[in-house]
Order: sequence, then structure tokens, then C-alpha cells
Amino acid sequence: MDQTINARELRARLPEPVRRVRRGERFTVLYRSRPAFRIVPVQGARTTSPCL
Repeated sequence: MDQTINARELRARLPEPVRRVRRGERFTVLYRSRPAFRIVPVQGARTTSPCL
């Protein structure tokens, strides 16, 4: 089941949802109280993060 997050919260807390998506969670992002898009893990992606 997808977690729901609004766009404002996503912008304010972006690093946390990114970590969670890398662990396999999915998010549905609401914009003006309506579903706008989903954030899902990339299939086949490595679980380690690249050096930035």
C-alpha cells in the first residue's frame, strides 16, 4: 500500500521520503488535495547510494 504525502510536506522533508523509497516504500503525492503522482523505487536499482 502506498503512503500518502502532500506536496508541501514532500518539499520540506525530501531526504526522508527518498531514504524510504530506496528501502522499497511507495508514495502517492497529493497536490491541492488530489493525487498528482507516485514516487516508486526503480526496479533493479542497487540499494547502495552513489557518492555525490
